[in-house]
Formats: sequence, C-alpha cells, structure tokens
Amino acid sequence: MEKSYLCNYKTMQAMKNRQKRAIIIGATSGIGLEMVKVLTAQGWQVGIAGRRQERLQQIQSKNLDVVATECIDITKEDAPRHLLTLIGKTGGMNLYFHSAGVGYQNPALDMEKEMTTVATNVTGFTQMVDTAFHYFMEHPEQEAHLAVISSIAGTRGLGAAPAYSSTKRYINHYMECLTQLCHIRGIHHIHLHDIRPGFVCTPLLSDGHHYPLQLDPHRVAFSIAKGIRDNHSIITIDWHYRLLVFFWRLEGGVEMKQTTYKLIDRDNTLLDVNADPIDLDALADLLERMKTVEERESPNSSHSFISSFFSFQRSAFHSFIFSFFHSFSG
Repeated sequence: MEKSYLCNYKTMQAMKNRQKRAIIIGATSGIGLEMVKVLTAQGWQVGIAGRRQERLQQIQSKNLDVVATECIDITKEDAPRHLLTLIGKTGGMNLYFHSAGVGYQNPALDMEKEMTTVATNVTGFTQMVDTAFHYFMEHPEQEAHLAVISSIAGTRGLGAAPAYSSTKRYINHYMECLTQLCHIRGIHHIHLHDIRPGFVCTPLLSDGHHYPLQLDPHRVAFSIAKGIRDNHSIITIDWHYRLLVFFWRLEGGVEMKQTTYKLIDRDNTLLDVNADPIDLDALADLLERMKTVEERESPNSSHSFISSFFSFQRSAFHSFIFSFFHSFSG
C-alpha cells in the first residue's frame, strides 16, 4: 500500500513538473549534464546551452525532454541575447541553472589562466545571471528559481588557485546581494540558490592534481534538485564539506593567530579554545557534547544541525582536514 502511494506521488509530481521549464547553462558535462538527467527524470522540460553544438545535439537526441538547445559562450557580448533565444525555444523558464565555470591551480600566477577564469566566473556569470533575473522580474506571475554553482573554495582565499578562489567568493557575495535586493524591492517570487559543492568528480578536476573525497556528480545533482525544491538559499554538498567549512571559517586566515574562541553548548558550558593552531580535539569534544544534548532534547528530530553535520569519527575527521589542505600544498 505504501509502495503504491509513493509511486502515485512520484507520478503526480512528474506531471506537475512537466509544466515547468528549466534552462541549464554549462549542460555538456559535469554537474550541468547530471542536472539535465535528474530534472528530465523528474518531468521537467529542459533547454540546454554550452559551447559545443555537436555535444548539445547528442544530449538532446538521447533525451526527449530536452526540448531546445543553444550554443552559448558566456564570455561573449551576445550571450544574453542567446539566452533569451533559448528561453523562447523552451517555451519559458521557471528555473535558471548556471553551471558554467572554469578554474585552475595556478601557483605560478599564469596571467592567461587568471584572466580566463575572471572572464568566465565573473563577467560571464554576471551578465547571464542578470539576464535571467530581469526575465523573472518581467514574469511576476510565476514562481522562479535562480540557482548557481559556486564552491566551498569561496570560503577563504586559496593561494594555489588565486583567481578561482576569488571568483567563487565573488559569486557568493553577488548572490547575497541579489537576495538583499529582493528584500529591498519586495520581490517574493524569485528564489535564489547558491550551491557550494566540494570536490566533484568532473572534467574540471582532471588536471593531474590530487583531490580528496571526490563526490559522485549524479548524487550531487540529486542533492541540488532536492535543495532547490526545498527552497534552501545556500546548498553546501556534502556533510564532509559542511564540516570543513565550519572549521575553515574559524581558522581566520593564512597565519594562525593567537585567538580565543568562546563556544557555549546547550548545557551552558563555556569552552575556551586557544588556537595556535586550533585544538581540533577540544572542538570535537564540544561538538560531541552538543550532539548528545540535542539528541536527548529532540530524539525524533530529522533536521538536527549537530546530528547532520557532526556525526563523525575523530580519526576520519582529522584525516579529512589534513588531506584537504595538503592537496593544495606545493
């Protein structure tokens, strides 16, 4: 009976989604391609864009729900015009998904790589997102979602990837600014989503360097679709990287300075952690106590922040932190 109910629910959801249309920029590989598969499987009508026309046509030939294609180089001045053309071919747009980006490890500070990254991740990103935002503004009668792929690399500067890290931070800030703009102007029908994955096993990482804890792109795409459906404004994938970002923000910069972090758990116990470097064992002890208290107070909660983010074995956690930072060492 329960299985039948779930099947009927999925069928009804797919029929509802069939009235929805998504535009995916950067759809020929990586997360963008996986989003094509996930959204069409959920009943969406999808228009796709990329720089390779042959690849776009190949994808469309294998998926009947890919209803339109458009060859777009987001760094070109005519990219916004091509986006509007694609929207027209698709029959409208309820979701704009931006997955076009580049990045390099560039400790030698190669100027061409830096400027290519800026042209794509800043200039191209801005003109495409602004075009989508204006389109949604002109259609206030429909719920709209504007989702972009940034990265956890925007959390703090990465010396081995200066332009990549900096441009991802720009994307984080730009999406925050658009969110504030919506509040200022009383715009309630546009929902913004800043998607911050960790290392995803895509062609972007096939540069010969070691990247720990690579994520499966299809699972990442499924998590993104769920986050958009649940209307989360910031979507960090997965829990390993949510944990990493938490500590990375505490870290405070290139040089570890003598800092006291005063953390209070829900038992009102004060913990001072002198960070030079940060005492991960002390922080882990605090988080474990917080988790115990939260589970005691809310044993049936499926949305426990501590339970979701900090259920870890300490040895595995330490290994992850150090392997992550060593992956950027010279």
